[in-house]
Amino acid sequence: MFPLAKKPKIYLITAAVSIAASIFVLDKFGGVKHERSRHETLERLATINLALELFRKDVGRCPTPTEGWQLILKKYGLPQSHSTDPWGNDFSYSYAEDGAKCELYSIGENQIDERMKGDDIVFRSRR
Repeated sequence: MFPLAKKPKIYLITAAVSIAASIFVLDKFGGVKHERSRHETLERLATINLALELFRKDVGRCPTPTEGWQLILKKYGLPQSHSTDPWGNDFSYSYAEDGAKCELYSIGENQIDERMKGDDIVFRSRR
């Protein structure tokens, strides 16, 4: 009888370990998906930033908010899919009044514009 009394404890321990392992694996895969989306966002922002630099050299300023930064997608042949992040949010555009500086950023997975803070994703060029 003694060995039989221990079996339920073994089953409970096995179940607890299995549940903990499942939670760990799900958390890790969720993190991988998040990092992949973040990386894809940075790639899109880097590509668009390059096009913004080309526009600035060609025209002498950044696109105005009225013109919209999206005009560079057509002008430089970028795919329309580059106008949003992987979460489906349009990129946000920050524009200096004199047109000398502009930045594009993603509001991130939480879909709250934190003005380039929090989980917002900003590509910073190394100029």
